Amino acid sequence: MNFKNVVFRRLFSLNLRKKLRIRLAVMSFENDFTDTERGNLYPAVSLNSDTVERIENGVYSVSGSVRRLICEHFPFAEYGMNVRKLSGKAGFSFLNGETKIDLYIESGSDGYKAYYSVNGEAFQTDIEIPNEAEAVSFGTRGKAVDIYFSVNGHYSNAGAVEISELDDARSYPFPFKALFFCDAKAFETDKIEAYIDNGVAFADMKPIRYTDGSVMQKDGRIYFTMSSRLGAGGYQSVVSWMPNTCEFRLEGAIFFDVNGKGKISGDIASCILYDREKEEYLIWMCAFSAGHILGYGKTDADILHSISIVDISLVETKENSGETEFFGIEGDEDPDFYFDKSKKKWYLSICRIRDFGERRAYSYVKFVSDNPFSGYKFYRSTDKTGETGGMTTEIDGKRYFICGAEMNETSKYRIYDAETLEMITEAKYDYPDGGFRGWGTLFPVKCGNRQRVFQLTFDRVLGSDFNWSYGNLYAFEAIEF
Repeated sequence: MNFKNVVFRRLFSLNLRKKLRIRLAVMSFENDFTDTERGNLYPAVSLNSDTVERIENGVYSVSGSVRRLICEHFPFAEYGMNVRKLSGKAGFSFLNGETKIDLYIESGSDGYKAYYSVNGEAFQTDIEIPNEAEAVSFGTRGKAVDIYFSVNGHYSNAGAVEISELDDARSYPFPFKALFFCDAKAFETDKIEAYIDNGVAFADMKPIRYTDGSVMQKDGRIYFTMSSRLGAGGYQSVVSWMPNTCEFRLEGAIFFDVNGKGKISGDIASCILYDREKEEYLIWMCAFSAGHILGYGKTDADILHSISIVDISLVETKENSGETEFFGIEGDEDPDFYFDKSKKKWYLSICRIRDFGERRAYSYVKFVSDNPFSGYKFYRSTDKTGETGGMTTEIDGKRYFICGAEMNETSKYRIYDAETLEMITEAKYDYPDGGFRGWGTLFPVKCGNRQRVFQLTFDRVLGSDFNWSYGNLYAFEAIEF
């Protein structure tokens, strides 16, 4: 493919804001679990003697005070409830031994206010939720909690709180239990559940590939790691896509234990290869939680369809290491690697802050080694600035390196020769106002008797009020004329 004669044609664009989810637990309102002597479905951790609970026609109603167990608390879970009626307080509790944390909304004359309490001491937030809210959810990310509400199925971020006592929830094995909490004159709901969703937006998409760099495709779907943005935080989601459609599914999520500290992190920007001979996944990622340097790990588990925790080792650091040395440097991110079978070498590209005279900017440095995780030596580097999200892809027997670039231009992507890192061209788009400093996620797919070359990317419009949030997803096809 001669990229100088290629136009990237937009196939579709969309926003998947909180549209995809994996349920972790759900309270079933099919039968009256409040009135049975067998199978205590949701044990009452506390229940006032004058509390009245009822389940009828799929609706759960409460008058009084109750706490019922839902599930083990996962530190990146979101807890949601539909609000059909509320006069009082309703929400969720997190219990760990003597520590009890409540997150809830309380009804008022003009809507609801959000509160939290720690061991009985209540704290009012400045977060308000309108009367017309049909559902309210609390999205945890360690000690921080994003609070959302929905109207007509659209979720808005109402605000966030930090509860230092909840940070222990990231410890493995997970110490907290999650409970439904209600203290109200009247409360009605038809849905209470715990889940992981794709957040306010997707970013940083990269296909999971085999070690030679070819795209893994199973049952007609391609699997990607994507960053699910949860307010100011996020996690590494696994999303599948059916080529030539806009059908996406949230299949799983990957969390990390960096340097064996037993604290689960939601780090992102992973590059994952599957070794077919050893039947294991090899991972390079960016440890934002541990100094913003790179880390690596591997697992033989099925990380495509599960909530996984992967042990990560950090790249060794050295004081005052140079730009072309293989040490962990603060700011390193967006790794990409593959194995060249003909040369029997591993190649790893790192997006690194480099010195360009009057400007320090992100640019790519490429290393080579005999091993996937160690022994890397400098190979080559690009001479351009403002780069991000690079990926090596092979099309018709030739490898290319594609990356996003610059903050001041839309749809600016550079296409390099992967061997020499000499720039071939900048990508041309028929509708270039999509993909604002996104990633160079370009890959071939066999569609019947046609090989098609797709690009999936995103933009950096503010998808929420949080800095470095992301907005929309775009699909393009490379067409050669």
